[in-house]
Amino acid sequence: PYLENSLHANALVASHLLRDINAEAVTVEEKVENERKIKKVIYHFNQVLKLDPNEVRTLNNLGTIYYDFYQDYKKAIPYFKKAIDADSSFTIALLNMAYCHEMLGETSKAIGCYEQAVKADSDNIRATSSLANLLFSQGEFERAINLNSEIVHIDATSPIPYLNIAGYYLKK
Repeated sequence: PYLENSLHANALVASHLLRDINAEAVTVEEKVENERKIKKVIYHFNQVLKLDPNEVRTLNNLGTIYYDFYQDYKKAIPYFKKAIDADSSFTIALLNMAYCHEMLGETSKAIGCYEQAVKADSDNIRATSSLANLLFSQGEFERAINLNSEIVHIDATSPIPYLNIAGYYLKK
C-alpha cells in the first residue's frame, strides 16, 4: 500500500518497465509481453497522476506511449496539452504535441506548437528544424531557409541545417 501511494516509486517502476520494452519485438510472445508491460507502465503513470495530476514528465510520458506504441495521436494530445498547461516552457511536450498534430494532418496546429517550442527554447535545434521542415512542406521556402540559418547561428557545426537546405533545393 505504501508504494502504491508513492509518486516516486510509481514513476520509477513505470520508467524501469518502459526501458525494458523490446522495441524489436517480432514473435507473438514478445509482442504479448510488450503489451503486458505497456499496460503496467500506463497503470503506474496513472498512479502518479492520481497523486499529482500536473506532473509534467508523467503527462508527457503517457502521451508518448499513446503515440509511440499505439499511434493514437488523438489520445496522446490531451496529455501533452495538460503538461503544457502546467508548464508552458516544457519544450518536449510542445514538440510531441506538434508531431501528433502533424501526423493527424492538422498542419496549422502543428506549426503553432513548433513556434511555441521555438519561442520557449530558441536554442532548440530540433524545434527549429521541425518547424522549418513543416513550413517547407507547406511551400514556405524562404521562411524555412531563414530558420535553418538561425540553426547555423546556434551551432555552426551541426549538419542539420545544411542537410535540410540541401534537401529543400533537391525537392524544389
